[in-house]
Amino acid sequence: MNLKWAKKGVVAATTCVLLVQGGIAAYPVPIANAASSSITNQIVYLNANSTIQLQDAQFLTQDSGRVLAYTFLITNKGSSEISLNDYWVRVTSSGGKSFSTKISEQDKSVSTVAPNSSKLITYYSYVDQASSMSDMKFNIVKWDFSAANYERVLGSIQYGKGLSEQTPYNKSVAMLYNDTKVQTSVKQYTLTQDSNNAYLQINLEMQNQGLNAIDLSSMNLFIQTANSEVYPVEASELSSTILQPKETETITMHVTLPKQIVGKSLSLVPSVKEQSSDIKLPIASFVLPTLQDSTLTAANVAKTTYIAGEKVNTFVDSSFVDRNIDSSVVTIQYALRNTGKKAVNYPDFSFSLVTDDGISYPLTYTKTDESQSKLLPNMREVLTITGKTVSDVDLSKAKLIVCSGVTDKSNGYVVGAYQFRKEQASGSAATTYKYGNYEVNLNAIQRTASADTDYLIADVEIKNTSTSTTSVPNLTGYFMINGVKLEVEAQKAALDSNVTLGSAATYNFVVYSEIPYSTNLDNVSFVLTEKSSANSADKTIYNFSGQKVTEISSIKKNEIYSNKISGKKSDAKLLKSMIYEGESDDYFYAEFEVANKELRASSISEMTGYLVDNSGEVIPVSFSTFDQKVAANGNVLLSASAKIDKGIDPSDYEFVFGQSVASAADSAENKGNILVKPVKYSLSSNDVTTVNSTLNKIQLPGYTLNLNRVNAMLNVTGMYTVTGLKLTFDYDLVRDTAYDYIAGNHKLMFEFVDQGTGKTTYSKEFTLGNPANGEIELEEANDQAFEIQFEDQAIQSKVQSYDKYKLNIYDVYEDAKILVASKELKWFTVE
Repeated sequence: MNLKWAKKGVVAATTCVLLVQGGIAAYPVPIANAASSSITNQIVYLNANSTIQLQDAQFLTQDSGRVLAYTFLITNKGSSEISLNDYWVRVTSSGGKSFSTKISEQDKSVSTVAPNSSKLITYYSYVDQASSMSDMKFNIVKWDFSAANYERVLGSIQYGKGLSEQTPYNKSVAMLYNDTKVQTSVKQYTLTQDSNNAYLQINLEMQNQGLNAIDLSSMNLFIQTANSEVYPVEASELSSTILQPKETETITMHVTLPKQIVGKSLSLVPSVKEQSSDIKLPIASFVLPTLQDSTLTAANVAKTTYIAGEKVNTFVDSSFVDRNIDSSVVTIQYALRNTGKKAVNYPDFSFSLVTDDGISYPLTYTKTDESQSKLLPNMREVLTITGKTVSDVDLSKAKLIVCSGVTDKSNGYVVGAYQFRKEQASGSAATTYKYGNYEVNLNAIQRTASADTDYLIADVEIKNTSTSTTSVPNLTGYFMINGVKLEVEAQKAALDSNVTLGSAATYNFVVYSEIPYSTNLDNVSFVLTEKSSANSADKTIYNFSGQKVTEISSIKKNEIYSNKISGKKSDAKLLKSMIYEGESDDYFYAEFEVANKELRASSISEMTGYLVDNSGEVIPVSFSTFDQKVAANGNVLLSASAKIDKGIDPSDYEFVFGQSVASAADSAENKGNILVKPVKYSLSSNDVTTVNSTLNKIQLPGYTLNLNRVNAMLNVTGMYTVTGLKLTFDYDLVRDTAYDYIAGNHKLMFEFVDQGTGKTTYSKEFTLGNPANGEIELEEANDQAFEIQFEDQAIQSKVQSYDKYKLNIYDVYEDAKILVASKELKWFTVE
């Protein structure tokens, strides 16, 4: 034998020793672990002042074979260091087999033990499948070249019959992980099954007992059976867990197992991977109790699961079926409450409904708050789950299967199976739903438009059926289209100003959701919900199923459009609707008379609307804003206008208008543009108006204007200095006394257009009432002389013939410039 080579091999194999923190104290083990306590009492002396003790030994079967990992504590109480090059461990079986010994990677660099210190060193060996721990004998040898085979056995350590190296369930052990002691125990487990597999969920509690943070990402865990079958455990939380000194974390892990091993003896084995060899060295083994299936969770009963070690109660809160001819839509409220002490990530659940004959239907869900990524402690959250099934599905005979961890490459694991509560009732529009002391009516589901989107609107009315005054319940809801819940969160807008409801009093509100204008609404459901508090999920109350969008009713000119909302009751009449022809664009213009029908002075509801043609193209219409209070039975004149393409056929368009509610959009331009309680007016060719060509009886919003003795001349100062143009006339401006207010900032524009080749043009605007700073008002008057000066010292170079000019008068409103009068006149001639 080559002695020189042998000694070098020993040195290389024995240089990995782990320093135990806290002087020469032995590696701590749980008191309850009788096996480990007995094995550590077996001490072998290396010399008079140094000892070696077996601390732990574990089996783990893997692709490369069955590995036995074992850790020894070497203690030096002497005054000089001892060299590990002189000692080795031989592992043999009771049958005489000898197994080669290797040292873990982390211990290869250590070759000595300093005086008055202790070190841990981990070895491993490949052993046969038949060997048990009591078969293993650990022989401590010293290299002695005077002895036979150059080895002298200093002593042996062996597990006794019936002793186990494993840690009992719910007891802790200090396992060694990357040079650090980690106090560890299995705290909880749950087991569920489906037709193919069993799914085990385990909570492993770990506390860092070292002085430095440790990264748990290199830890692997396995379930191992008594006959050495091994199943990898999915513990994705470990990859992102850094355990600080003295910090305790509970890791939730999952494993899919064959159904046939349920009821058999199993253990959970943590391990550390050797980077160079890919060997996984077991560092502990935890006995699991005999696994029992978590039975089907009964209706009205909560089931407990764990997320990141936190206890989460789950519950089928409510369910109902929207039945159609060919299929049905199932809606389920799945509630979760984090009863732990810290927030956890929302679970990656997936759902399916399994009928009594084993047919499975996938379900989709939407969180109550899509922006929320955490389940907060003691907070109840609700997932709304929906999906299509056969039309005659019987929920009382079906079950909800909840899975997690489902990916393209994995079926995940089953979290639980739930029976359903009794199916909740549902009804159609105009159905009165009795809810406590209230009656809830869905008046209509309507669809209205804006410039680039549509809105789906539910008009809901609540009536107090009790004999006493009560509060207004905080009801709201959401929409389902063709069985799928809208992803866009529904918004609620109150139309009434009531804060309480007297006996028989009603409260009206709308719920709306934005939808693409291209959406087909074959089947719409409105699900009524109630919010009990700001931090609680909405509770499903009732399903108004199988709805059709309510047709918008038609209205004629001077027909009353009543707003019956408490606090803003009013009657509106469309007085006129016309299209003004311009040079490059035309303008739609309408006027409304709105009467306050409250018993006291009150503000009136805002209005909004749009034009829509036969193809569905929408043109928004701007209404004048008005925020003054109007006396009881007082009237307000409102204006509305829109720029349109020139030469359109009015009979192709409808004017849709009604009440306006404030949008929940953040941008200011989108505020107050949602149309509710709409009606429509069909335009016709009679709505095209001609421009007044006489300058008499010019109809303006709330006024009538007459012009007489109109004359245009050059404006001359001194003897010969021409400074521009002067236009003079006498006018009558008479206000219509039927209106308390004329809403909107209407202005008059006088435009002078010379008819010579240059078409020299001048214009000036005047307000009709309530002039702002710097504005000039054209005041109410009777046969009042008026003069307009247009300053232009170069006018003589622009006007050549001084023959004819055209006087145009525009009603300027918002962004619209509407030509209301035009007449051709002669220069220097009074007409």
